[in-house]
Amino acid sequence: MDKKYKFLISKGIYNNTTHRYDHDSMVTVDDKIVWIGNHDRVPSQFSVRSNQLDLSRWYLFPGLINTHVHLEFDASSETMQHYVAQSSESRMQLALEHAHTLLMSGVTTVRDAGSSWQLLSIEGKSKEKDICIPRIQMCGPPITITNGHLHGMGGVADTQEELKETVVEHHDRGCEAIKIMATGGQLTPGSKPERAAYTKADIEVIVKTAHELGLPTLAHSLAAEGFANCMEGGVDCIEHCGCFVRDKTSGRLKREYNAAVMDQYKGIQRYFMNGLSTCYRSLDGIRLRANNLDENERYKLEQQEEIFRIFRKLLELGLVPVVGTDAGVWDTQFDETWLELVLMCERGGLSTIETIDSATIASAACVGMDRMIGRLCEGHVADIVAVEQNPLEDIEVFNNIPWVMHDGKIVKNCISNDGNR
Repeated sequence: MDKKYKFLISKGIYNNTTHRYDHDSMVTVDDKIVWIGNHDRVPSQFSVRSNQLDLSRWYLFPGLINTHVHLEFDASSETMQHYVAQSSESRMQLALEHAHTLLMSGVTTVRDAGSSWQLLSIEGKSKEKDICIPRIQMCGPPITITNGHLHGMGGVADTQEELKETVVEHHDRGCEAIKIMATGGQLTPGSKPERAAYTKADIEVIVKTAHELGLPTLAHSLAAEGFANCMEGGVDCIEHCGCFVRDKTSGRLKREYNAAVMDQYKGIQRYFMNGLSTCYRSLDGIRLRANNLDENERYKLEQQEEIFRIFRKLLELGLVPVVGTDAGVWDTQFDETWLELVLMCERGGLSTIETIDSATIASAACVGMDRMIGRLCEGHVADIVAVEQNPLEDIEVFNNIPWVMHDGKIVKNCISNDGNR
């Protein structure tokens, strides 16, 4: 038997189908899982234990999947100002660091949901600089209207002919998914988050062209009209689902679930990414002094509660949640995918099993890779994380992932040879 194989013995290997730990042993060869079972029934060709890895005190899970980050952003309060001021070389270096951070936190696959054209070469740069990074699905510049959200990245298209041409250009330049700015956004001065940017017909053109080229689609949507256009237009995954309106008295943006518009889509399955942890840390200080707040601070906390309420309403509609954090925007860090899981479970109303499914099999299907990642089974890529405690009992265990295998290679190992930390 080729010595490239690894024989893993664990406390339990999570099965996404049964939602149990059905087996305790696994064999990987190169980047693939080739056998899963129990250690007392290992096939004879794997009986030589020289390549055995003792993880007998640890639970094994599929690597986490984060479907929405911005690797070039610095997670500061002045995200766009810093992005514009940086050179392309500085952005690339920052993106490599952020990608490495994601991998070390247990995220083995990530989708960059909007970047410069230059970032499409990140995989080559990581090899050149010998930096371990996750598998990355690149969207490139988001498709947006003139002066629309993130228009400075270079994906501007207004007419339907321009939309077709832009999708084809993204495909030809190596993008693996198409990101649509269906509404305005808060990061871009002059952009209106509460307004739809593209019509249903426009979005249909983008989605049809993308699907003909084999590319999944995702759409930034912060208003009910944008959500409806995305549902009608066939977008594969709707991002944020913010339901913003402009308060006529104060002029402030506020989230307001629009049942009249959104409830008509009940029962129509579609992936959605709410980003419950997006900017969550920016309100940490306010939460600490919840009994001594001014009116503006109370408003911010109320609006955050509305995010969770909208999430639960979307679940009631039958939409399928996936994990995405929007890491890179205001105070949203790249090592906190675990926080999204905790919030989905503790405040979004999902069970631990449903949350784990969202971070693995659902997110894998959302990015179109469910035949290779998202579960631990024979024939799938060996993307594996090890945790000491049982996440089915406490989802926050994913905050502390000491061992990561990506593409069959151990890229993080804080476990000693005797199986201890």
